[in-house]
Amino acid sequence: MAAARCSTLPAPASWLRRLVRTRAARLGAPDRAHARRDVRRAATDADATRSRRDDDGVGTDDAADATTPPWTTDASGGVVFTASDIASATGGTLVRDAAAGSVTTDTRDVAGGKWFLALVGETRDAHEEFVNDELQNTECVGVISSRPPPGSWRKGYVQTACDPTTALQRLASDVRDRFPPDVVVVGVTGSVGKTTTRALTARALASLGVVHQTSGNFNNHVGLPLTLLKTPPDVRACVLELGMSALGEISTLAKIARPTVRLVTRVAPAHLSGVGGDIRGVARAKAEMFDGASAGDVCVVNADDEHVAGMTIPDGVRVVTFGAAAAAAAGGTERDGGGGGRPPDVSYDDVVSRALKGLSFTLRAAASDEKVAVSLPAPGAHMASNAAAACACAVAAGVSLEDAAKGVEAFESDDAARLRVVETPGSKLTIVDDAYNASPASVLAALRVMKDAMDQDQEYEEEEEKFEAKEKQEKEEPKAESEAKSKSKAKAKAKSKSKPKPQMKKPTKPRPPKVKKTKTFVLLGDMLELGEASKQHHEDVIEACLDAGFDKIGLAGPEFVEALRVFFPKRNVQSVVIAKDVEDLWDIIEGTQIIGPNARVLVKGSRGMKMDYIVDRLRSREGA
Repeated sequence: MAAARCSTLPAPASWLRRLVRTRAARLGAPDRAHARRDVRRAATDADATRSRRDDDGVGTDDAADATTPPWTTDASGGVVFTASDIASATGGTLVRDAAAGSVTTDTRDVAGGKWFLALVGETRDAHEEFVNDELQNTECVGVISSRPPPGSWRKGYVQTACDPTTALQRLASDVRDRFPPDVVVVGVTGSVGKTTTRALTARALASLGVVHQTSGNFNNHVGLPLTLLKTPPDVRACVLELGMSALGEISTLAKIARPTVRLVTRVAPAHLSGVGGDIRGVARAKAEMFDGASAGDVCVVNADDEHVAGMTIPDGVRVVTFGAAAAAAAGGTERDGGGGGRPPDVSYDDVVSRALKGLSFTLRAAASDEKVAVSLPAPGAHMASNAAAACACAVAAGVSLEDAAKGVEAFESDDAARLRVVETPGSKLTIVDDAYNASPASVLAALRVMKDAMDQDQEYEEEEEKFEAKEKQEKEEPKAESEAKSKSKAKAKAKSKSKPKPQMKKPTKPRPPKVKKTKTFVLLGDMLELGEASKQHHEDVIEACLDAGFDKIGLAGPEFVEALRVFFPKRNVQSVVIAKDVEDLWDIIEGTQIIGPNARVLVKGSRGMKMDYIVDRLRSREGA
């Protein structure tokens, strides 16, 4: 039994290195002496353990240690910590010991024996609200808090020396410390496309094995640590999304995640109020992703974006670029200064949009000269750039372009909850659900998707009109000419002594598909956090909507209300419906029955506008 227990220990050298890194990085200067003592004590214990293993006749080769999981998980997928592990990782005090368990920040999720970490935010104090007898009567095994336990508390308790959010981040960092060195960790950020590209990257890395990734909007100072605390022990690649609303936030998240492959998709106006009010502040915030890169890491750079291409890359860090082949052919990418026409390391070309049905394009890897045709079911020509970014990350991690592209083709819009196309029963109404969030660039991209769908309808209508005109012309040939042809054929047949050869029927062009008259509606909520530039960006979106000629435009929120005033009386705004908020917009839609059958409708807005309220009601109304 002793031998069996010893065989589950990780290789002493590897876990000593983790301990040195973790304690030195996380603890303040006064605690470093303690860290050194911990290392010496651990070294002694490791030697004793190795000696016992030798005496028991159990092998000490590295192969045996390599098969040992770096951690275990519970039934919910959470990484399991002992009480002493929690205290050590957070620099806290073990007040009362308890069983090992995973860590949660939600009291509704303590079933199965979890530790509850009591976060304290600007508006809520989880310790004050939940650390009480009611929690004590659940399956929660213990509490992690920065405050002492209540006098009646009988379960496990760790009192942290830091604030609860920092404690959560330290626990996540502890898990990251235990990642085997060959696990690929991709960090994804950007003003536009980061969530979709993160999902595409996870698909592109599928050939490596188990891929763990951010889910939903877990991309901030709480969500990213919670993602790491759900990492499976057999993970081969981890794709983490890093979001921000102010300077310094990407830097903090990158220190926890420590990506080995770092991607910035694009810099565009978003969260301007937290970065100084202009796009240069956004670029500085996003550049924090590259600033923290270490020798041996890879920075994946959008060669077509001047802000990303101009970011400083630390010495010893490899650069992999992606972008449009056409841009390079026209005179170079932003990364090479526009000179020489050097193609990106992964480029895309031959983009064919099928509107809401998806798109096709070609990817090429410059180093291997691989060329792969790709078809995606997701709408939007901008998806070609996102796919190229994902494949560039995979290629940087050693995956072939062919395998990466094969994974990308398995992408579904539900992976990222962006531009999801929902067909209601009988296809009477097509809902394009992009209500998750909005920035000026992402809204304009969504509008282009809807305009492409309208243009495709127009093309089909024109083809059908041409076909019907030709069909009518053939039916209305002069009767005399038809009779003359018949007589001529009869004479030729009478004179012929041999059986006439069968005549091949002339092939006819197939009739184009019948197109139902489909109306296009756009329902938009305010784009938030744009600071002083907000009015101009909302005006730009309204102008794009009017120029596109959508059948009806619904706008919700004070920013759109104010921006619309500019268009009176110089533009015809009869197609615009304005509302103070999303509930008001829905009441107008339902009250006037604006959206009927045979229609497509885009719903989009910043998260704070809760435009999914309209999506839910449209789906409920249509039985979808």
